[in-house]
Amino acid sequence: MSETSTQLRQQRHDLKHHLVVIQTYLNSGETEKLKQYLEELSSSIPKEPLSGICENEAVNAVALHYQAIARQAGVNECVVFLDIPKDTGKVPEMDLCVIVGNLLENAVTACRNSEHPFIRMYSRCANGVLTITMDNSVSAVVRGPDHTFLSSKPGGGIGLSSIASIAKNYEGGSRFEAENGVFSSSVYLRLQ
Repeated sequence: MSETSTQLRQQRHDLKHHLVVIQTYLNSGETEKLKQYLEELSSSIPKEPLSGICENEAVNAVALHYQAIARQAGVNECVVFLDIPKDTGKVPEMDLCVIVGNLLENAVTACRNSEHPFIRMYSRCANGVLTITMDNSVSAVVRGPDHTFLSSKPGGGIGLSSIASIAKNYEGGSRFEAENGVFSSSVYLRLQ
């Protein structure tokens, strides 16, 4: 886990440098140099076939990323089935990536202290409404005075409030519950 954490810190650090180069080429209108740089950068990424968790490539990439982190953290039961279309209507892919990423990141964190770790995430898209549900194991939860869940991360976390805010922006809602060692999340929002 510490090796994975070090690799992630290094990748974040390296990404900042790549983004500076990309932004510089973009701002100066040097599209050929930008294209060449992106091709070199892409060729340095290991070629692993992306399995299909869902049709939406951006959400698929986020889900696969956290599924791999979960398995590295010893979460052998990490089931993710998402029905998220390529066309996400009025909801930007970026917001869906935030929802899926926050849910899975929180679940992996919760599973690290759990005796029998598991993550089960599902979604369904019907009649323009996307619903995402997830159950994961949790050893303990901490609630604030207003009964909201408090993060165990240093400095606190904002993932659940971010998810709730995004859902509300798209005529949706969210609900989070913890009972008998299971943390349950449900989110819905309107794509149309």
